[in-house]
Amino acid sequence: MIHRHVLLITVTACAGLTSSLEAGGLIPDRINQILVQGRFDQPEQPFLVVFSKDPLANRTGRLIESATGAQLSRLDTNDDRVVLKLYGKPATRKGRYDFFFGTLHDANRPWNDGTDFHWEDWENHSPDVWDHVAICALPGRQTRVATISSVTIRRGGKVLFDSSATKSYTNKRPIRVALRPFTLRPRNGKYPVLNLSDEMASFGTRFYELGENPILQLAYSDLGQTEKSKYANRGRNWCSEFTSWIYRENDIETPDPNAGDVHFVNMAESLSKVGTVYPMREVLSWSDDEKRKKIKPGSFVSILNGQFTHSLIFTTWVTPEDGQPITHYAGISGNNKAMVWAHSPLKLPDPEIFESMSQEELADYDRKVYFGVPHLTTR
Repeated sequence: MIHRHVLLITVTACAGLTSSLEAGGLIPDRINQILVQGRFDQPEQPFLVVFSKDPLANRTGRLIESATGAQLSRLDTNDDRVVLKLYGKPATRKGRYDFFFGTLHDANRPWNDGTDFHWEDWENHSPDVWDHVAICALPGRQTRVATISSVTIRRGGKVLFDSSATKSYTNKRPIRVALRPFTLRPRNGKYPVLNLSDEMASFGTRFYELGENPILQLAYSDLGQTEKSKYANRGRNWCSEFTSWIYRENDIETPDPNAGDVHFVNMAESLSKVGTVYPMREVLSWSDDEKRKKIKPGSFVSILNGQFTHSLIFTTWVTPEDGQPITHYAGISGNNKAMVWAHSPLKLPDPEIFESMSQEELADYDRKVYFGVPHLTTR
């Protein structure tokens, strides 16, 4: 939730961060993309792509890795799944196909314009259908060469998976997430299915430096999420609601987003009972070792964004180069550009901004800008 910042007023009015766009499962004017690279013998290689809330699996829970043409044809679009045929588009360049969803690109393609599917129908499906993606060749299409070497998936401009990535998002640490070459050519009457459920989960952990932290794992599993109602069935703004929902799902007692407004005041009150709250000014006075020791991944952060406060979940400190002190950190928040947003490194406040503040203004700043560290946060 975003709160209007007026000095010396305890609970303030609310406003959206940067967009008032109402969205369901897709923000149409941003990049929503499946990029497939490999070796293909067709000038317009067709694919069948399944987006689903739950992994594409059989009755025993085992991931589906191959299927007959009849089985693939029976895959239907429902509330928790979107099945799309992607075809009729030339390669962007040799061995590379970019398919977009929404209005930004490919607005008149069959998977967007209502011929097979209409992008607005995303709003009728679970907002979590981007959690799991599976790719295979279209049943009945003959191909001699169809080998996928790399896949990139973006939702709302945020990277959900990129098998070509070699460095992490925050600290540029080396990572290995490459796919083995995957052949889509049917064998023995079955079509191989590139089921990316496990790869997408592993990618998020490595690329966004999540470790085994359950708070971060849950928060980043909703990266690109646009549906506020998942976190609160009341109100319009939802950054604090998102963070509180994540904590409550991890058995950390923070305000119930469906019982009343969630804001920097009651989040601080709750976190002081289940952890420790540190004013930002105090954190700025610490050494780097103290920052790393006391502010744990998954901590709550309340910051000022112009006249408003904004809530986010702390991911990690950004390791400075050449022995310089820590000045940046990474985080994730809800209701940022109308979605769950992974921030580029955020800069700590410059201590010089406090020099002209009165004692009352400093006290008010300390109430609004702070880190809250739940005792249950681990890595």
